[in-house]
Amino acid sequence: MPGAIDRFAARIWFAACSPTVSGGVILPFRHLSAVPVIPAVAGNGLVIFGFWLFRVGARRFHTVFGSWLAA
Repeated sequence: MPGAIDRFAARIWFAACSPTVSGGVILPFRHLSAVPVIPAVAGNGLVIFGFWLFRVGARRFHTVFGSWLAA
């Protein structure tokens, strides 16, 4: 239906907020770990995953369908 809001895109954006926030919360505390590389990689990985989900939601919102790998 033209002009209809794609609610699935909004759900993807909402789901993208969790890993992005979680990664942002982990990153400032990497100095508390004995091996600071592990929290840095985990935090940055979650942030990148969240940004990827934002991109998937934007593609869905603009009706650019395709595989999730294309995003």
